Amino acid sequence: MNYKFRKWEPKDINFLIKNYTLLGPEKCAGLLNRSKSSICTKAFELGIKVNIKDKTRRFIEHFPQKNNNEYNVNPDTFISVSIPESAYLLGFIWADGCVVKKQYKNRKENKIVIANKIEDSEEIKLIAQKTGDWKFHIKPPQKMGHKHQGVIQTSNKILVEYLISKGYGSKSFDSADKILETIPENFLHYWFRGLLDGDGCIYVNYKKKCAKVTITSALDQNWKYLEDLLIKMKITYYIRKIKNNIGCISQLFFSRKSDISKFLDFVYGRYENDKIGLSRKYKKYMDFISVVLGSKST
Repeated sequence: MNYKFRKWEPKDINFLIKNYTLLGPEKCAGLLNRSKSSICTKAFELGIKVNIKDKTRRFIEHFPQKNNNEYNVNPDTFISVSIPESAYLLGFIWADGCVVKKQYKNRKENKIVIANKIEDSEEIKLIAQKTGDWKFHIKPPQKMGHKHQGVIQTSNKILVEYLISKGYGSKSFDSADKILETIPENFLHYWFRGLLDGDGCIYVNYKKKCAKVTITSALDQNWKYLEDLLIKMKITYYIRKIKNNIGCISQLFFSRKSDISKFLDFVYGRYENDKIGLSRKYKKYMDFISVVLGSKST
């Protein structure tokens, strides 16, 4: 649209002074029948600026929030835990994922990130794809001696806020009770499989034919959620805190054959049917059976 040059009338200037910070240049241009550049120039001369909060509000009104099913990854898949893959990923994210919610000057960031060695990330990617369209890329080493990583991530405001409400923002020192309350009982083993795949280690001593299961986390980790399960399964466990030059960690572990058998049967017993999880961890479970327990079947 072509606008003829018009002198600024006092009433138009007063309107601009009263409404520019709230309405912004485009809305004022339409109401005053002037070009946007004319409005911006006069606003600059008058020393008035758009209020950032009102600008954000107008942006939201113009671009309304997505419906859940419009996200690349539908949050409902994780909120209702409708498939085993979502239960597994919730456990894996608790162990080895990062839930990011940041406010920058001009934008907000809401994303879930899972970064692992490339071999593991390829398997996790296949599981994640069952829940939606996650993005994947290879991250180069950040330090000498480090290896490339596979990074799986999605930007999802609703899912991020949901996970934070369930303790994922404070998972380094919080218990997982809130999220476990949402997992259907028949999917619980998938959540703990994700946990063990992410933060667990199955150590098998092939010579002495013994084993140990450890789950490692931050120094101030609240292990209540895992202790509740182990007590229910009548598994004897220990917790230790380790501080050294490398870092500070908390570790829960158990080493009795019968205890390891009960726990790993619960976590990996159905892996042959569903193939959900890291194949290398399942192989350790099979090694435990063949080396430590003999030829016991699952």
